[in-house]
Amino acid sequence: MNKPLSIITDNKRLILNWKQKLKHYSPAIWIFAVILIMIIYVLWDEYFSAEKHGVRTMGEMLQAYLYLGIMPTIIVFVKYRKLRFKEIPISVTEEELEEAIKRTAKDRKWHLKLNQENVYQYESAPGFTTNWGMMITIILEKESFLFNNICSLETRSSISLGLVHKDRDVFLTHLKQVILGEDYTKMREINDTQWNWKMVLARLFLYPLCIFFLWVSIFHLIPSGKYILPIITISIALTYLISDLYMIFKRKEKVPDEK
Repeated sequence: MNKPLSIITDNKRLILNWKQKLKHYSPAIWIFAVILIMIIYVLWDEYFSAEKHGVRTMGEMLQAYLYLGIMPTIIVFVKYRKLRFKEIPISVTEEELEEAIKRTAKDRKWHLKLNQENVYQYESAPGFTTNWGMMITIILEKESFLFNNICSLETRSSISLGLVHKDRDVFLTHLKQVILGEDYTKMREINDTQWNWKMVLARLFLYPLCIFFLWVSIFHLIPSGKYILPIITISIALTYLISDLYMIFKRKEKVPDEK
């Protein structure tokens, strides 16, 4: 099967143009930019400012900012991995695949972007803060199909690390129903993925890092007379903490209803 070159590479990775790459990696780019500005400020204060404002040495501050650089580096790594398609070794017909997509689109509010040569691309409805919509790409092959979902490239930047796969989980459940000849049943909202091992490890790293952001801003930068950088760093930390806690406590149970 010939696949559009604008969709997938030979090693089964989603292709993005340079604007889409900027959008895809923008959460990490913004954090790197903030850290770079903070480093430049420290260097300027050390070598060019007539009055020193820092209460800690330049070496201590640079070490702290380099530590903060771990977070966006991990985001880049995760975002890069998300571009790879997941191969599902299930042999399905085009009709079965399209019926499963139709059911999932009804549940997850997918909107069609592309349907060409067994390639299906959809945009899902946005969630709250950590999920401003997803771009789903499905490619039907001879004895399997490929599935990829990344943060939408048409909405605002997302801080999601892509560790929760609601769209894929719902789609695979509907596909199983179609293969078994079962009637459409609306899926319950999937919440248990909020506590899979990937999410737990991510939170064990990101929560302390956000607290460190807040500590540096409140107890070092603001007392030193710096206000712009603390606003940025506090905003980043609180945005993640509040939105993630919202997703944890969002437990809406929906009773399945027949079509």
